[in-house]
Amino acid sequence: MVGVPRAIWNLWFSEAERAYHLGGDEFEQELYAEAISHYDKAIQLDPDDASAYNNRGVVYGYLGQDVNAMEDFDKAIQLDPDYAWAYY
Repeated sequence: MVGVPRAIWNLWFSEAERAYHLGGDEFEQELYAEAISHYDKAIQLDPDDASAYNNRGVVYGYLGQDVNAMEDFDKAIQLDPDYAWAYY
């Protein structure tokens, strides 16, 4: 999360959440490999986070890795069938 002091960030968020938000920041900067790496870490730390799978799937889609993207979207839906973003 850009603009939030690191000490505050560490108090507010778990390690998995920090990795997730770093992935989002990197995606916005078009640093796709780095974003995937942070989403990988977020998923490793919290394998039940549907939004992390979804967001990693979006990054894979931007990279033209459609099979990986669909696998992540499917996993997000499996974890949370009501997670609407994964259906797009």
